[in-house]
Amino acid sequence: MADAGIPDGPHRSPKGLRHGYGVHAISSGVPLNMLSKWMGHATLR
Repeated sequence: MADAGIPDGPHRSPKGLRHGYGVHAISSGVPLNMLSKWMGHATLR
């Protein structure tokens, strides 16, 4: 994480990076059903 320049904080963990990826994708206009598939979710719930 330090080599990538990610500062200390809640996103400096695998779970935090995953969450940040999802938030960025939705903010960028990726449809929720596509993001759900990319993230490996079985349903939209």
